[in-house]
Formats: sequence, structure tokens, C-alpha cells
Amino acid sequence: MTHVELVERQQAFQRAARGRMTPFLFVFIPVLAPLVVGSFKGIDVDRWGVWPEVAAFAALVATLATATIFVPQLEERRVRKFGLACPSCGEALLGTTGEIAAVTGRCGVCGHRVVEPESS
Repeated sequence: MTHVELVERQQAFQRAARGRMTPFLFVFIPVLAPLVVGSFKGIDVDRWGVWPEVAAFAALVATLATATIFVPQLEERRVRKFGLACPSCGEALLGTTGEIAAVTGRCGVCGHRVVEPESS
């Protein structure tokens, strides 16, 4: 891969990541955030007891478990899809490692050449 291809792939990955985050924010902020914050002041405690708080805590635990277990797997799959994994160590060429790869042409973790040297 050339330097230009690497930078284009990194930019495409970032655009796709922004597109994936928007629906999550539209669900999390208006639906789960009030439950987590605990806006239960208007709930009749004599009728419902503590069940709304228990439901909110369960929703929070389910959300965090999903984010902890499945998001890294999906992220790894997307890195491979965009061809941004180091062929030697498999590290994602994103963030600081990606910046190092873009500048030096080598993986920031293992030092393997990931960008073809420019021919003169």
C-alpha cells in the first residue's frame, strides 16, 4: 500500500465511524441517559417501589456489557475491512500507531514496513 492509500483508508474509516456513532447517540441520550441519571422523581413509590431504579440499572449494565464485549470485536472486523491492520502484528493502523505509519511507513508497534517506499 502506498502512503496516499493508507491516508485515504484512515480517512474512510473515520468517516464510517462517525456515521456509526450518530444512531447510537440518538438512542442513548434521550432514552438511556435519563434512566441512568435517575429522573424518577415523579414516580409513585408506593405503587412501583424500586423497580424503575432496578430497570434503569439493568439497562445500564446491559449497555455496558454490550459495549465491552461486542464493540471491540466489531471494531477489529472494521479495521480488517478497511485494510488498516498491520500485516505482521495485526495492530490497527489508527490513532498514534496510524500517524507513525503515515509518517515513517512502518508500524508503530512492531516496526514492520506497511507503506511501500516511494520509487524515484
